[in-house]
Amino acid sequence: MRLIDIKNLIPENKIAISISGYDGRCILSTRTPLDNHLISRLKELGIQSIWIDEDRFKDVVYKEPISVETRASTLTTYKMAVDRLVKGLDINPNALKNVAKYIVDDIKDSGVPVGLLNGMYQSDKFLVTHAINTAIISTAIGMNKGYNFGQLCDLCLAGLIHDIGRHDESDDNNPTHTQEGFDLLRKYDILSLNSVAVILQHHEKYNGKGFPKGRKAENISELAQIVSIADYFDTTISKEKDSCINYTKAYEDIINDDGEMFCPELVKVFKNSIQIYLYGMVVTLNDGRKGIVIRQNKGKPHRPVIRLFSDENMDYSEEVDLLENINFKIQEVIL
Repeated sequence: MRLIDIKNLIPENKIAISISGYDGRCILSTRTPLDNHLISRLKELGIQSIWIDEDRFKDVVYKEPISVETRASTLTTYKMAVDRLVKGLDINPNALKNVAKYIVDDIKDSGVPVGLLNGMYQSDKFLVTHAINTAIISTAIGMNKGYNFGQLCDLCLAGLIHDIGRHDESDDNNPTHTQEGFDLLRKYDILSLNSVAVILQHHEKYNGKGFPKGRKAENISELAQIVSIADYFDTTISKEKDSCINYTKAYEDIINDDGEMFCPELVKVFKNSIQIYLYGMVVTLNDGRKGIVIRQNKGKPHRPVIRLFSDENMDYSEEVDLLENINFKIQEVIL
């Protein structure tokens, strides 16, 4: 399979990974041949990139960190909780705990490092997609940190609910959303206080210059420090229409932070937890050659294994491990 920008789709391209709508219903199933009407529909939904079948890359496989069923269940549960809280109604906290467990189970099965592509989902549902992605990235960091199942479930839940006090995309830097979210959920004793406290603390910074309390280093819960990294990464890769171009920026911002925003030890764990060049992503190297990402080097997400190919010579194929070939680097992502 190959990752391609929605603008470059042509009729008869076939879907390699099924596409589901906001409500979890399947929009296009695997192997569906596209036509102009279906391509227009995907554009209307704000979907930016999809994986397509391509015979010469049939062995290249991208696997989402959670299943379509788990994502759909989480979408429904999270949205229902937010809608009820906005109306001043009680929620079912067990439902939130259960979907957190499903996410943990799926990631344990799929393994880390995890790869996320926001462009596969409806663009007008940022806050819900962001909640799920933050939960996924946080869980992956926790797994590499050696958390047990119960700790992972608490961490995953924390990632899922961290922004539950936000009303829209524009109020992320408004300190009141952390207190509002905390106040909404702290009365539910069945929810781990460790998870709920993350709502209040996920904008605190390691150097003490965050909000709302200006907590510093060890005075910020570890769960909140992990969610802070995941929150930043997903928010950064979501800022532009072509979000893939921001993966490297988000990654470099975090690993070059030097103890300002993030805990240096957790940043080291993060490096083993994320893909920035996804399977099936076509790239050009600094010598001009073109290739497709086929494997990851754990702990070195900016140095994957590339299979070089040529559109002029269909028989040409050569593997380059960027971890071993230090003279080569990825110059550009081609969608």
